[in-house]
Amino acid sequence: QSSNQTKLQQQKQTMKGRLAAFPHRRDSTSSVESLEDVSQEETIAGADIWVPIPHPSRTHLRSVCLSEELLWVVDIRGMVFCTTTESKGRDWEMIPRSMEQITSSSSGKVVWGLHHQNAYVRLGIGMNPAGSTWRNMTKGTTIAHKIKHIAADENGVWAIKMDGQVLFRKGVTEGNPEGRVWQEVGYPAGFTHVACCNETIWAITSSGKVFIRYGITPTSPSGKKWIEVKAPKLMMVALTSNGVVWGVDQESQMGFRCGITRKRPQGKGPWWEVSISALTHPSSPYNSLWQVMSTELGGRQLFASLPPSVSSLVTSHPVHHKLVAISASAKIGVVLLEAGSELHACWRSVTGYHYTSACRDGVFQLTTWTKLVVGSTALWLVRDDGELYCLTHEDKLIRIEYSGDISLMAASPSVLWAVFNDIVWSRQGMTAEVPEGISWDYIELSTLLQERKLRHIACGNRAVWAIDSTGVPHFRFGVHAREPGTGMSPAWVPLDDNPDPLLRITVSPDDWLVWACGENYNVYVRIAVTQGFPVGTAWELVQSERAKELCASSGKVYALTPSGELLCRFGITESNLQGYYWRRMPGKYAYITTSPSGDLWTLDEKGQVWKQEWKAIAVSQDPGASRSELEMSMVVDHTWEV
Repeated sequence: QSSNQTKLQQQKQTMKGRLAAFPHRRDSTSSVESLEDVSQEETIAGADIWVPIPHPSRTHLRSVCLSEELLWVVDIRGMVFCTTTESKGRDWEMIPRSMEQITSSSSGKVVWGLHHQNAYVRLGIGMNPAGSTWRNMTKGTTIAHKIKHIAADENGVWAIKMDGQVLFRKGVTEGNPEGRVWQEVGYPAGFTHVACCNETIWAITSSGKVFIRYGITPTSPSGKKWIEVKAPKLMMVALTSNGVVWGVDQESQMGFRCGITRKRPQGKGPWWEVSISALTHPSSPYNSLWQVMSTELGGRQLFASLPPSVSSLVTSHPVHHKLVAISASAKIGVVLLEAGSELHACWRSVTGYHYTSACRDGVFQLTTWTKLVVGSTALWLVRDDGELYCLTHEDKLIRIEYSGDISLMAASPSVLWAVFNDIVWSRQGMTAEVPEGISWDYIELSTLLQERKLRHIACGNRAVWAIDSTGVPHFRFGVHAREPGTGMSPAWVPLDDNPDPLLRITVSPDDWLVWACGENYNVYVRIAVTQGFPVGTAWELVQSERAKELCASSGKVYALTPSGELLCRFGITESNLQGYYWRRMPGKYAYITTSPSGDLWTLDEKGQVWKQEWKAIAVSQDPGASRSELEMSMVVDHTWEV
């Protein structure tokens, strides 16, 4: 067994060398951007964990504001509460005087509030982070009782009047948070929301259009003009000092964009969509407890101690979350307020996803495709009229000659298999210079497979798995038509140990990871698959989620639920083939596949092909609470969930 494990490691190193040369492996598909680098280990163990924050009010909340010092909330009665960012909601202080909204600069030194359409500034913050008293800054002016929204920065306060006009408070500093005078700022449309940080200003209209303020200089702190930017139809945004803008659109979908600066206030790069389906829900106490423990104990340490029956409870279930407020701090994290007054925070890192077209050619994007697999040299696609095409890494589309109707396709790092007219063929002569190959070679099936027909096939580096029409899996050691040197066709081995009829099967490019889903959408993993015994010993049920499609890469499995939602299984290792948990990703798709290098490609319900890109960013400089802090919080709160 030790010898087999050594050989398996050597094989994986060889595979890594091969994968590095694959033309469809583009490093731009994944990136990390943060104040502190987010390692792959941190991305897997700690990203996208949203923790419920207990809030002090017995009524619904309407506003939330996060700074480096404090977290502020306002309930529907106007009661104001704050808590230190260190306690993360474990103890709250009630602030006298009713408010409808609280806004703060990123440092927490400039705090303003809104009450009965009047703007107030919080004084005394130098002595006390929460300040000591409020002062009305619109009383006795022409704008009294006309303000509907405000946003505070270290060098100014922005306000929106009831008619959508924008005001700027000049002279604001940390030492003089009151400022000197209000200045009217021209506006192209009636704004409903404004956010500011580091002399960068974003404003949103009622229809979701986004405008940014250009021309901000020390001599012109209010800027010169408003310019509309291309962005999703947003409802609210939050800006942070590390150049990230967080947005929530009108469908309560969350995303972010990086590279925001005073000289480039629109930022750079795409919008990265964040999946918030992992937010806890009152009807899921298991998830609530899990989210708190996973954050406090450091994710992966807790994973290692959980048996499969418990770890399956952490799966995020599809719940629609309506977000009503968002606030963020580059040093602390991101806080969301959900309708129903559920507060959630991410204190570590967040992953965003973006999908790009598989080809820049406009004709390709207008074409409807029905099947897709990704090989070592090219993408292989079937058009809606049944034609087979090869898309090279140079975006060259090549039509492939064949006879019949293609019913199945599967790709391995070295070959392409296709089934047309119930006959299996292997594509020969595929190289980097000739990615489309030169000919087809006949694959011999066993008598049993010929009688029952093929339902699904999957190719690894050396192994082929197939499912017949009755749901029985078959194993073949050898991806080529004949064994090199012998000219013999490898034998097919039927397996009669499947728990129920199988529907789909997938194998990783290095053969050690084999997953399948049954006709009832249960998901299974093949255990004890080794180089010396590649067929494995048994199927093991993967709890908590059902799937109709699967695809595997080295150490990761993607799945489509019966409704088409995209899932990814994290934490898969040789010693833990089941992994730890499913994570939902944005979007709904009809088919998914992975390239030998691990990139995910999708086929949507309209027949369009997309490639997934992802970006992980650290949302705080807090390394996470320690185990002793968790124990302390339990003593203070006297609250346990079972």
